[in-house]
Amino acid sequence: MTSKSEAALVSRVGDLRKRLHEAEEDLRKLRRKTKDAAHNKLGLEDLPDSFPCNASDWELCCSVPGAEEAGERLTKRFVEVLKQFKKDAGSGAGRAAKLAATIMRKAMAEEADYGATDSEPRYHMEQAILDYGRKLGYEMQVGYLD
Repeated sequence: MTSKSEAALVSRVGDLRKRLHEAEEDLRKLRRKTKDAAHNKLGLEDLPDSFPCNASDWELCCSVPGAEEAGERLTKRFVEVLKQFKKDAGSGAGRAAKLAATIMRKAMAEEADYGATDSEPRYHMEQAILDYGRKLGYEMQVGYLD
């Protein structure tokens, strides 16, 4: 290869990297907009970014028929649980968080056929409870959920 063709190739690679970075940024913005729309549709203010809105967010076994519906049921139940958490947290955020996690673990057990009891969905649920409590102004600790 000549130095001229090498320079052209290096320049082309640089251009492709720049375009890839721009495309990744556009994807992040689109995901953020989609997540915001999903949060608004759920009717609960101040949802954390970690709040799972669908089967993919929950990391359910999406190849199993019915997983999307299971994700919708979990999300709907989680909104109800977080509304109750918000009411109860004033008299003890730790106790309210533990109750929320306990209720959600039971709901997730009902969706076990779709992988809802796997470690990933449990992590998403726990993280969203902690993040939601923090958004409401409470000091939240992982130990609250045990």
